[in-house]
Amino acid sequence: MESLERSWRVERPEYNPLWNFIYAVGTGSQEFCAAESVCTLQQIPMDLISWTVTNSHRMDIVSDPSSDRFKRPQSLLVLPPDEWPMLKWNGNPYGLDGGSGGHSEDDGAFFLLPYLDGPVSQADRRIEAL
Repeated sequence: MESLERSWRVERPEYNPLWNFIYAVGTGSQEFCAAESVCTLQQIPMDLISWTVTNSHRMDIVSDPSSDRFKRPQSLLVLPPDEWPMLKWNGNPYGLDGGSGGHSEDDGAFFLLPYLDGPVSQADRRIEAL
């Protein structure tokens, strides 16, 4: 249980619905960012083509002075999902630039897994109340 608590504290600022639902089910906690999880799922674009996205030039984004592990720019806060380059839950949600110029398309599993996990989990009552 300590490991799940520790991992969720690291993941919490990312508003990752998959981790939030796993945390809710694993701990039975009523405090798991249900509203943020629903908001994240609602903001994920249904167009799953990997368009090129460049956010590193934006003046409204506070950049992290340290780059990511691949020496790419990243922000201090997670942007809304509709401003991300195409991302799966194992990517860097703080990343600013990416995509493939429309040359690839995702299968949508990164959306479906938390979408289907949330309603069938113990988190169901909290999500329906929103």
